[in-house]
Amino acid sequence: MRQQQRRDMITQAYMTAVWSRANKLPKLESILAKQEQVTAQPRRKREKTPEQMLEFAKMFQANYEENQK
Repeated sequence: MRQQQRRDMITQAYMTAVWSRANKLPKLESILAKQEQVTAQPRRKREKTPEQMLEFAKMFQANYEENQK
C-alpha cells in the first residue's frame, strides 16, 4: 500500500507539472521505474561497534529490570 501511495503522489506531481512545462519532463514511466528500483533495494544495516552493542544491551537490561518492579 505504501508503494502505491508513493506512486500516486508521483503521478499527481507529474500531471500537475505537465500543464506548466509539457516539453521539459521525462516520461512518467521512467520516473516510476526509477522510484520502484530505489525502493526495491534492501537498506544497508549500519555496522555497530562492540561498545555500541554493549551500551544498547545495558540500556535494554536496565529498562527490563525497571519494568519488572
